[in-house]
Amino acid sequence: MTPPTPEEGAQLQPWASYPIVGPTAPLAAREAVEQLSRAFCDETGLGQDHAYLARCPGTETIVALPTPFPAASARGGLSLAGAVAVEPETPHVSWVYVAPAYRGQRLVDRAWPLIVGRWPGIRWSSAITPAGARLIDRLTHPNG
Repeated sequence: MTPPTPEEGAQLQPWASYPIVGPTAPLAAREAVEQLSRAFCDETGLGQDHAYLARCPGTETIVALPTPFPAASARGGLSLAGAVAVEPETPHVSWVYVAPAYRGQRLVDRAWPLIVGRWPGIRWSSAITPAGARLIDRLTHPNG
């Protein structure tokens, strides 16, 4: 793989703030995402059979939403406030979770321009919570 040109490097730089956890990411990073996925399943009532599994990650690519103040004891070297799960082949968002302590800080809104830039034409799965519906509406209709 050749290193990026300066122009490509400038385009990649914003992703430094949003770790990408793919199927081949280190197990510890995938385990951190699994914890968020399990919390999502618990809060939405989906059941754990729908959770992202670190040891069997499938095709989802996770855009990690780091905490504003990384914790020293972060699991897998990541201190995560939330995650946006993307199915890259069709591109669509399959689930979004933000931990309760970080809700209302528009963490997904900040990452969204980068996500759209990486997966042009990305779509949303149906919202299963009122908060999810508001998020989708806000991001897909930014001017009201």
